[in-house]
Amino acid sequence: MKKMQGPQFLSEYDLVNRLSSSLKHKQKVVFLLGSGVVLPDQNGIGVPGATEVLKIMQGKFSPLLDECSSYQEAFKKLIRAEGQTAANRVIQQITLMARKDFKSFQNDDSIYQEGSLRRLENDLDPWSTPPSLRALSALCAHFPEKFGSTILTTNFDPLIEIALSKFRVPWYSTSLSEDGSLLNVRGVGTHVVHLHGLWRGVDTLHTSSQLIKTRSELRGSIRRLLEGCVLVVIGYGGWKDILMNTLGEVLAERATELELLWCFYQDDESAIKNNYSHVMALSRKASMNRVHFYKGIDSNSLLFKAADETLSMKPAQDLLTFFSRVELARLHAVDYSGFQSPWGTPRTSLGTYLPELVKFGDKLAPQVALIAVEYILALIVERQPPHSAPRDGEYTYIRSAVKKAHLFLKSGENDYSTAILLRETVEKIKIDIESGGEIRLALEAAALSIVSSLAFVSKDFSDGLLNYNYSATTCAAKALHCIIRVLLDDEAAVWKYVTNRLIGGPDHLDRFNY
Repeated sequence: MKKMQGPQFLSEYDLVNRLSSSLKHKQKVVFLLGSGVVLPDQNGIGVPGATEVLKIMQGKFSPLLDECSSYQEAFKKLIRAEGQTAANRVIQQITLMARKDFKSFQNDDSIYQEGSLRRLENDLDPWSTPPSLRALSALCAHFPEKFGSTILTTNFDPLIEIALSKFRVPWYSTSLSEDGSLLNVRGVGTHVVHLHGLWRGVDTLHTSSQLIKTRSELRGSIRRLLEGCVLVVIGYGGWKDILMNTLGEVLAERATELELLWCFYQDDESAIKNNYSHVMALSRKASMNRVHFYKGIDSNSLLFKAADETLSMKPAQDLLTFFSRVELARLHAVDYSGFQSPWGTPRTSLGTYLPELVKFGDKLAPQVALIAVEYILALIVERQPPHSAPRDGEYTYIRSAVKKAHLFLKSGENDYSTAILLRETVEKIKIDIESGGEIRLALEAAALSIVSSLAFVSKDFSDGLLNYNYSATTCAAKALHCIIRVLLDDEAAVWKYVTNRLIGGPDHLDRFNY
């Protein structure tokens, strides 16, 4: 009889591809994060793991806990001897070790009052957020519907919320130390669910009796949440708790559309099978290909690569999200350092955002250039506010041509007569550029923007046109560079104008359907 093959282990490369490709599918991605995601960094700043917590507890409560051999045993004994408040105080202390200034107040007992803890939580800068959470926050910021719906965690610390705040991602939080439904919770942004309680305000769960306590409402809402999603488990060992029980139940229902992607930090397959047999058992309950295991997964590396790969495919969920994130990056309100794309390199002008912008549609590059040229024509050439009526003058023909180029681009049809007219207009602009004086760059931008629309719709009419033998995107970028040079590199006004026009702001002429 042929022996059944055991579970297969995939690599970080496989998981990065799986997460980035999820953009193509309707399923939401829900992350379940455990303590392995927030461990101390090389400077010792972070939330200690279970083994280190046990040592801290034994040092603080010696000789009471000296004989304890496990985290759960120590908390069980501590709660019996000194009560739940003492256990909560331990969690508060180890949570504050994720702050860079922890040593300055670690011996101050007054810091553990609820008001003081709340104040420290709202003081974002001293908290050290690991690269994994920064990368996950970037995914939530750019793809709120795909990655930013819900984050589950068994951790007590607020580092997920703090990382989201640093990336200006709206969030709301639920901490459950007793029974309760997630379905009745309402808020704006990413829902962070602390399944075992939170470091302040509620009790924290540690012992077996606490973790496996029947919580029917929570169990039901977790089932509803998991149905049809892709659940990515990182840094969690699969304790015997309500979550593991519910996962097993859902996977056993062979009709489920839940997909489970479980990450192990260890690379040794034999060690994983021996140490996590209870997790391996999940694959035996599920339909084929519904559970996948990944080995050698470092959360910091994985999520940074996943964010980088996903953002390189598409920079945001939609145009509005894209523009809002770019504005935050331009204002240095969000730190994207470490990402190779699309925010890893300095931006010299608005044109350098086009490679990311065109991922929403090739037509966007010439559209942006034409909109920006409308602004500059009125401001520089006609010497009037951008929204005023066109003024008669020697360059009026350019305003008319830009309008025709808009319509030509919008229709996407190779209208021969319009293409000829636009080509002739570019020829005329080229002559005027020679005598343009201070408006020379503005005229150059106008010519390039029109050629960009021609290159997109009718390559035959743009080939070799006055040495502008470039792609639509390149012509658009060159036009924008000219405009920024005209404005002495002050692109804020142009960016705002283009943004409003594209996403239907107060001064838009027509909404661009991408």
